Parts: sequence; structure tokens; C-alpha cells
Amino acid sequence: MKEFQRGKILAFTQVLWQTIHNLMGKSPNTTLLQGGVINNIDEFCTNHKDDLVVLSYVKVCQSYLCAVFREDVLGADIAIEKGNSFKAINPANPTLLWDMFARGLCMFAMAKTSKKERKKKYQKHAKKILKKFEHFVVKKGNPNCLHYKALFDAEHAALQKDRTDEATKSYHLALTLSARGGYVQDSAIVNERYGEFLLHDLGNNEEA
Repeated sequence: MKEFQRGKILAFTQVLWQTIHNLMGKSPNTTLLQGGVINNIDEFCTNHKDDLVVLSYVKVCQSYLCAVFREDVLGADIAIEKGNSFKAINPANPTLLWDMFARGLCMFAMAKTSKKERKKKYQKHAKKILKKFEHFVVKKGNPNCLHYKALFDAEHAALQKDRTDEATKSYHLALTLSARGGYVQDSAIVNERYGEFLLHDLGNNEEA
């Protein structure tokens, strides 16, 4: 790609490739995008300091890694810091939904575990992301968002003790939709979140 002067495409590929290395355990790091493809992420970002699209994509991939490896505090902080900046900079990128999903996972996780004074902040951001997925599903009819919305419906209901039955139904729906759609990794994430709900909210150790 260097020979054909496709520096931006090369940079995007390197970031994605490094993300895959992290997910596969080929990097000694989990949420730090270096080791295997990118030797030093700080140096990489410095070399692309004038390219906001590449820099924002680094944050998108780091946000997803935080959601997968359960670095929820870091993931939520990144999500609040960057907000919808990636969409504003690169509105046609297919990873926008991926980014929203990762941000929502970390926000809902923090809304469940944070102390009262911080819980409301995370709930506020989590609800905004849920509304965006409702927009994509209900108004846009995007089939790729169905399992995302179902999971966040479940996570939202799980925040309220009197809505456990509703949460259970939504978790089941999210599992069905993600499995039928072939979203294997998303299905694994839904299973993990549902297991936590069964264990911590319902006290159902056997099913969890």
C-alpha cells in the first residue's frame, strides 16, 4: 500500500489488524493497541497526528477491546470523551454501529456497578445509545441492529429491580437474534451479560 501511496488505508488496516491480534491473544496487551503489528501506539498516533479519521478509529477499536476484555471504566471514559466524534468525522464508515455497541456495553456495565453519584451519569449516556439503536431499528429498519437493541433493552430493564422478567425476555431475544444472524462474537457477549444478570441480579447460580 505504501508503494501505491495509500497511507490512510494502510493505517486503518494496521489498526484493525492489531485489534484482531489483541482479540486472538497474539499481543501481550488487551486494550492497548500495540504488540505484533503496531510496535508503539503513541508513535503511531504521532505519525498520524494530522489525520483525525485515523486517530478516531484508534479510539473506536480501543473502545471495542475495552468492552470485550471488560475494562469497563476505561471504555466508559473513552466513550464519554469521544462521544459521536467518529460519526461526525467519518459518517459513512461501517464500523459506526460497532462503535456504538462497544460504548453502550461499557456504559451499561458502569451504570450497574458504579456508586449512586456516578451511576446517573452512566445511565444517561447508556440511554442515549439505546435510543439511537431504537432509531436504527424502528425508523431505519436496519436488520444488523436488532440484537444490539434487544441486548440494551435487557441491560436497561436490568437496572430496575421490578423489571427482571422483561430483562430476561430481552436477553433471550438478543441471544436468538445474534445466533440466527451469525454474529458469533456478539452472541458470546450477550451470553456473558445474561450470565451476570442471572448470577448477580437473580441469584440463579445454576442457570448462570
